[in-house]
Amino acid sequence: MRTLPTQHDPNGHERARARLAPRWVWLGAALAIASAPFSATAAPPTTARELAAAAANKARAAEFDDAIELYEAAFAQDPSPVLLLNIAVILDRQGRVFDAIQAYERHLSFESDPVGRLSSTERLAAVRVGAPGRVVVTGAPPGAEVFIDDVRVGRVPKATADLPAGDHSLRISHSGYVTFSSTIVVSPGVKQTVEAALAPVQVAAPADVPEPVPLAETENDDDSRTLWIWIGVGTAITVGTALALGLVYGLDDGGSNTVAPRPADRTWSLGGELR
Repeated sequence: MRTLPTQHDPNGHERARARLAPRWVWLGAALAIASAPFSATAAPPTTARELAAAAANKARAAEFDDAIELYEAAFAQDPSPVLLLNIAVILDRQGRVFDAIQAYERHLSFESDPVGRLSSTERLAAVRVGAPGRVVVTGAPPGAEVFIDDVRVGRVPKATADLPAGDHSLRISHSGYVTFSSTIVVSPGVKQTVEAALAPVQVAAPADVPEPVPLAETENDDDSRTLWIWIGVGTAITVGTALALGLVYGLDDGGSNTVAPRPADRTWSLGGELR
C-alpha cells in the first residue's frame, strides 16, 4: 500500500473532520455490522449500511469483485462518495491501474469535501507515477495489422497495448491498402484511442487505344468502281495495240498471219525516172 504524505494544516483538517463526523460514524457502524458474524438464517443485506458491511467483509476475504459489486449496490441506495473511494482503493490494491484511475476520477467528481478530495487526488497521482499508458487502435479495414515499435500488437477493429511513457512508432498495414504510419505520444496512466482508416491503393487504368474508323460504305463502292474502270481502260488499250500491230504487218483477207513480202528496192535515175 502506498504511503501518502502527511498534511501540515491541522486546523483545516479539524474543521473538515467536524463536517465529516456523521459520515464516518455511519461508515463505522457499517463496519461494526460487517465484523459481526452472520447466522445461517441471516437475511441477505438490503440497506446501504448492510451492503457496505458485506462489501467490507468480502474485501477482507480478498473477494474483491464481490466487494466492488456490493459497494456499487450500496452507492445506488445512498450515493456517499466514500463508497466510491473504497472501490478505487480495492482496484488500486489489485494493481488494476487504469480501472483504479477511472475510479479515483469518479470519486473526485462526487466528492466535495476538501479532505476527501485531497486523499483521492494524492492516491490518483501515486497510481499514475511510473504507470504505463494505454493505446487503443481502431479503424478500417477490419483485419489490418497493427505494429507498435515494429512489434505486432493485434488487428483492427480493436488492438490494445500498454506502453511506457514516451514516443512510439505506429504502423497499420493491410494488403491492397496504403500503409498508415505515425508517431504517438504516450502519457503515464492515460488511455488514448487512435483511429485510422486506410485508403485503398489506386490502380492506374490502362490507356485508351483508339479503334480504327471503318470507311463509309459509299466510299468503298466508289473505290471499287474506280478500280474496275481502270482495269477496263487498260484492257482496251492492250487489245487496241495488238490490233494495230497486226494491221501494220499486213494481215491478208483470209485472216492469214503471213507477213507480205517487201517490194524490191527501187532507185531513181539521173533523169528522174524511177527504175
